[in-house]
Amino acid sequence: MSRADALVDALASTLIDPLAPEGVDVPAHGVERWLTQRLSTVLGASPVRQDGVCANVEFPFPGRRVGGEFAAATDVDPDSDPWLPERSVWPLLSVVDEYLDDPSMPALAGHLGAAGAERAGRPPSASDGLSEPELSGAGVNS
Repeated sequence: MSRADALVDALASTLIDPLAPEGVDVPAHGVERWLTQRLSTVLGASPVRQDGVCANVEFPFPGRRVGGEFAAATDVDPDSDPWLPERSVWPLLSVVDEYLDDPSMPALAGHLGAAGAERAGRPPSASDGLSEPELSGAGVNS
């Protein structure tokens, strides 16, 4: 019995609440599509044909599931969680830049290079691409 068959058997079993969605964590959208198609050939299918339906099954990525469980356990609103990677990268990088010259951080300084060096992943600035005279306002018609 394949893992897909075991999943089909588990999802086909009688549910306590048939209206509650089932959740299956997947690593990629392609896996979600493949599982949906595979499950629909069995779930609710007639004995002779593979004409079933895969419905009310959620396929979150594992990070979304963990984030939801963490939010529920800690009462942190996922929409305002400051530790989400997309919200924490730039504040954490500014702290790294602040302490890059600290004598207790030689490994970090060695890894990132000299303080003040351009970081490839720095946030974009409105001044990017402007020359020094343009930044100082020199040559601007009044």
